[in-house]
Amino acid sequence: MEFTSFQELHRNISARLLKSVFLTSVILALITSSILITFDTVKTRKEMVSDAFQLLNQTQPVTGESSHQATRVINRLLSAPFVIQADFRLPDGDVLVQSTRKTVNSSPSWFTQIFLGKSINYQLSIAEPKGQLYGYLNLEINSDWYGSQLEWRSLVTLISGLALSLLLSTLLFLISPWLFNKQQLKSRLNHLFNSSEYDYVTRLPTERCIQKKLEQLIGASSDNQLSAVLCLGLDDFKPLRAELSFDDAEHTLIKVADRLRGILDEKHYLGRLGEDRFLIIMEQLEEPFKAAELAQKLITRIKQPFQINNKQLPINATVGITLFPEDSCDVDELIKQADFSMMLAKSRSQGRYQFYIASIDSEIRQKKRLEQDLHDALSHHELNLVYQPQVDYQSSLIVGVEVLLRWQHPEQGLILPADFIPMAENNLDIIPIGDWVLESACHQLHNWHQAGYPDLRISVNLSVIQLKDKNITNRIQYLLRKYNIPPHLLELEVTESSIMEDSQLASDQLQQIKALGIKLSLDDFGTGYSSLSYLKQFPFDKIKIDKSFIEGLPENKENSVIVDAIIQLGNSFGLPVIAEGVESGEQEQHLIQSGCHEGQGFLYGKPMSSSDLNSYLQSYSHSPHQPKSLQF
Repeated sequence: MEFTSFQELHRNISARLLKSVFLTSVILALITSSILITFDTVKTRKEMVSDAFQLLNQTQPVTGESSHQATRVINRLLSAPFVIQADFRLPDGDVLVQSTRKTVNSSPSWFTQIFLGKSINYQLSIAEPKGQLYGYLNLEINSDWYGSQLEWRSLVTLISGLALSLLLSTLLFLISPWLFNKQQLKSRLNHLFNSSEYDYVTRLPTERCIQKKLEQLIGASSDNQLSAVLCLGLDDFKPLRAELSFDDAEHTLIKVADRLRGILDEKHYLGRLGEDRFLIIMEQLEEPFKAAELAQKLITRIKQPFQINNKQLPINATVGITLFPEDSCDVDELIKQADFSMMLAKSRSQGRYQFYIASIDSEIRQKKRLEQDLHDALSHHELNLVYQPQVDYQSSLIVGVEVLLRWQHPEQGLILPADFIPMAENNLDIIPIGDWVLESACHQLHNWHQAGYPDLRISVNLSVIQLKDKNITNRIQYLLRKYNIPPHLLELEVTESSIMEDSQLASDQLQQIKALGIKLSLDDFGTGYSSLSYLKQFPFDKIKIDKSFIEGLPENKENSVIVDAIIQLGNSFGLPVIAEGVESGEQEQHLIQSGCHEGQGFLYGKPMSSSDLNSYLQSYSHSPHQPKSLQF
């Protein structure tokens, strides 16, 4: 199938769009017009009955079987221009008096007779004796008296509705070239083209076309003809796409595709496998190392920054390689194996290539299943929060708790954050998870304040993805108001790695959060590369010493020197220092002597549920206020 030009594509889509929109708008116009006409008809019918009833009330009532009195009433009724015929019948049904207008201009039209009717019937009775029936009054109404205007209004409603639908359809057809280049339409067109053989954004063959090419290759190959299938995945493209606009993200993919085309020649077949994956088929391969050479060439070329809207975007690529016929002779298996190999390479270290190894299948499949389970973990209520106390060394009081996330997998049991948080950040599941953690923590802190601990502080970790979210400040401000939390009692912890990727954006975001009165803590201090510069550049209120430096204190001299240096550095900047991972009284004593302000670790309590922490706080409030007595 030859690729259709953009103009031909636009004309075809516009024609189909015009037909669909016109048909839909006509149906909607008919339905809307019918509803309006029905309302108008009901209103006119009520008006007709009301007029007849008022006329009847203006006449002298008929009593008994007086034909003279009944004739006078009926003649009075016939004086109204909309009454054609009137008759009075006795209770047994016999006609007492009947009279018809002598001159009637025309018979009622079918429209008014159907929709308005032509007769009105009344039962006549007197109050005393109660409810005694003395006759029936039947009026035949000239509904055209009311219906002529109704017919005109109905016709105008119907015609205007159809004309408006035609106008809107034509207008949409005329402006469709302008809409064709806009974000929302392009997104829907891209969905439409997923089922075709060419990708709308990059103009590359899609997976369907790739499969056909592999089928041809397998059918035409001889026993000794070696080929390779390479799956190239862009590293960290999903988080990058979340930062870019829709057009910039698509522009980036187009540039990636163009760069790949520039590397490959007629012996290679290039297609787009998914959002951030491309597939290359190498035919007539002499040796497997040729595939490795091409993979490295692709990785090196992609690594060169892309210029998007005057911004340099660094993008890395990872490549998985599978060989035909050595690894498989099945089309779907070859694509899966190349994809699995690429995923394995990413999990180990990005920016490299990986040949397919049969044993990796189970590892990758398990990882992909775990990713899907994580995507559903929040809705399945598998995530929960635990809390670990933080102790102030000067007052020996519990002044705060840190929120820690846990995943109770239904099959694999407890999974710690170090194992699933990177996965959540890569798949952007960290956005809803982080939002849930933040709100749950604020809600719990509110409960503790209400329970008699108004000065208790809570610390929540903020991921790199959340820090890039431009709405994070508004979200935090909303939660502070919702749960009536004093800003200084909410502490957000960020790691050095989370602010290294885009220090300017991180600085701007942290300044906005700081302006709310929130306390900011630099977590895992000392594990990065530019700790001192971060203390000068960012508005932190506290330093948190990583637990790896607390291990072995005070015997480990190297760690002792590092810990003492961090505490002195914090004091120089006027920043309190908290140590995590405190497990022994010796470690605690060394930290206190060195000037550390707060401690956190198993010495003061393991991470526990909110109910367990409630009991812990109650027990602690009755304990001697000495640091070494805090171990329960």
